Amino acid sequence: MTKQKVISFEELKENFCLETTKQRFLDFEPAKNNLNNYLKTRKEVDLQQLVGSVLIQCKSYFEKNVCTNNIWNLDTFFSIGLLRITYAIYIMENNHLYRKDYMFAYLEEKNGIYDFEYSMFNATVTNKKKAKQLKDDMEVGRFMLQCCADLLNNLLQEQEVVK
Repeated sequence: MTKQKVISFEELKENFCLETTKQRFLDFEPAKNNLNNYLKTRKEVDLQQLVGSVLIQCKSYFEKNVCTNNIWNLDTFFSIGLLRITYAIYIMENNHLYRKDYMFAYLEEKNGIYDFEYSMFNATVTNKKKAKQLKDDMEVGRFMLQCCADLLNNLLQEQEVVK
């Protein structure tokens, strides 16, 4: 993994375009199929596949626009009745990649709108400079996850109107 140019959080927020990301999602046939499958069945397993596709599209955007000084990753964990996303920050030390800090977000649905409920987060902060960097990195993680939720809701609401 190569480290990319670091951009500010403000630049990241300004440059993120929900419409462009949504169009990329709809142009990618497997992702579009996951959306259609969920709309037909409304089964949890199809929702998990759809959320996985949404994460892949958002993650590919953010991978091109890394805005943290460390390596980050979004990952999913599925089980019956639970969909957890982990936002983790990794550092490279002695040619090994170590998970440094992380937070969990659980996907929840209320009145047809999906959002993330943030939970546990681990911090390995020992000084003020690192504490500020951690706060910034976690703010970026929350923004990334909110973009995923926004894309999911936008896709579902738009498709409901079409029907």
